[in-house]
Amino acid sequence: MTIDENVAECRAYREERARFNERLQASLEQARRGEIEPMDAESLKDEIRKELTEEGLTD
Repeated sequence: MTIDENVAECRAYREERARFNERLQASLEQARRGEIEPMDAESLKDEIRKELTEEGLTD
């Protein structure tokens, strides 16, 4: 793997994590406001991963 490929892979990973964290924060805020049912942490993470995958935003 070249340095450029490695850098691109790292950037893609950071962007994926940023999207995940944004979704997680939004879901936590919705739960705090009572707009959605609170979930345990693992269920919430699984749900966000599923949504991002369905939207083609992650592998």
